[in-house]
Amino acid sequence: MTKNANDSSKSASPTLRSHYWLNHFRKNLERSPSIDWDRKAALTLSDDARVIRSIQSWQLGETSDGAHLLQATRDFLDHYSQSDDESKSYLETVQLFIREEQKHGENLGRYLDKVGADRIKFDLGDSAFRLVRSLFTNMEIWSASVLMVETMAQIYYKALRDSGRCELLSEICTDILIDEAFHLKFQCERIGTYYGKRSIPARFATKTLYQFLYTGIISAVWIGHHHAFQQGGLSFKDFWRASWRKFLGHWRQVEGPPVHASDFQRNEG
Repeated sequence: MTKNANDSSKSASPTLRSHYWLNHFRKNLERSPSIDWDRKAALTLSDDARVIRSIQSWQLGETSDGAHLLQATRDFLDHYSQSDDESKSYLETVQLFIREEQKHGENLGRYLDKVGADRIKFDLGDSAFRLVRSLFTNMEIWSASVLMVETMAQIYYKALRDSGRCELLSEICTDILIDEAFHLKFQCERIGTYYGKRSIPARFATKTLYQFLYTGIISAVWIGHHHAFQQGGLSFKDFWRASWRKFLGHWRQVEGPPVHASDFQRNEG
């Protein structure tokens, strides 16, 4: 079968803005985070054991090798008709996104090292999330799951930062929050390539399904990490409201036209 015949069997190309995002991630990886590693890690194993255990869990979650995401990306690009240059740029963009997530994991790991805590290899919540992701190679499901978890991450790292317990940890969290604002916009655009092509009833069903799943994620995150949120001054009521405010704000980006990075804050916290 000829290349043209192969291309004609593919779906219409979505708007990926690959070069825009590739340029962003390349520049951002060159950015020097404002983290002073000579600072003392103020949390202690004796006084802050529950918060440190929470950080261990999030650190593990930031260390994925991204193999399943890369496979989902290749499947996505194979399904849609893209130029070779566009496909190559988008795949590299996803690789750089994964590197940023791994940078977060490494910085949190360095903090745990300074505290004297282990970098754990297993966490039930993390394992469950990875299992669900490994069962699907659909880019929309991947993007939606990342959107939900990174929305939680925004609230989590802001709570750690705002607790004021440790200046070094606050600097690490600020750097993560800067990156996460763009990560969320990136995921919103991916979901929007699917969502925007659906009928009004299908859009309503999609949003309702994701809200249902997100409710479960909110509940699980609070149960597992409420000590860290409370140190940041968040009651369950505050956490619940912030979770939905963030999610619905991101969903407005899914429903709307692409927004350039200059049109929203680098740090949504």
